[in-house]
Amino acid sequence: MKKINLLSLALLATAGTMFTSCSNDDEKVDPVVVQENNVPNGTISMVYSIQVKTSSTPEGGKVTGFAGAKVTVNQNGHVQTKTTDRTGIVSFDGMKPGLVSVFVESPDESKYLSVNSVETIDCYYCDYADLDTDQLEYDQDEIVLPVRGGTITGTIYGDFDFDLGTPNTTITGGTVIAKISSDYEPNVFTATPSNTGVFTFSNLPEGVAITLSLDYQSLNTLPNPDVMKDWALPAAAAGPHTLNSVKNKLELGNITAQ
Repeated sequence: MKKINLLSLALLATAGTMFTSCSNDDEKVDPVVVQENNVPNGTISMVYSIQVKTSSTPEGGKVTGFAGAKVTVNQNGHVQTKTTDRTGIVSFDGMKPGLVSVFVESPDESKYLSVNSVETIDCYYCDYADLDTDQLEYDQDEIVLPVRGGTITGTIYGDFDFDLGTPNTTITGGTVIAKISSDYEPNVFTATPSNTGVFTFSNLPEGVAITLSLDYQSLNTLPNPDVMKDWALPAAAAGPHTLNSVKNKLELGNITAQ
């Protein structure tokens, strides 16, 4: 019986201690500690701006942006299209540092070339050591639309006896081809020599390297097609040539294909 009383007292004492402890815990709650892991959970978001200009300087010498140009960017399948404002600038949100495909569509292909290029979005101020922080940064590029209107002309002759001397006859028919970088659209232009061998390109772009070649497949003067298919224009005529303005008329003179 006494033993039972002692056990009861012990239980009562333990219960009192428990209630006292709970009461103290309610008054003072320790802050929750979150264990940090090694997985970065911050983000880097870029605002990428492009200013579109033309290759020609307007009267007065002030270079301004090209308003109303449609610009499309594609980064890893994420495609956005916007139109430049009155200053020629367009901005894209949610971009990432790295490569991006950019297509600037010409509003008038008779006056300007379209541009299709790959650019790099650089993040000069990104803190790559602190990737637990959300970061917003900016980068800007400039893209130039080449103006069309330049002229290249010449007269094609053929050295049919391959004596490297005086050409034998003018080359008629066929096609003279002018090519530029595939970064531009269109990038291939053609001209047909007249019956006197004269060819003229009248709407080529300025400021872009142009290379000439001759398609012999449909020439009217082919004494030996198997030999002539290996002909090439001399280097001085083939180029590359760069027209420094749309007023630049390049006269190549007599060209002997050999």
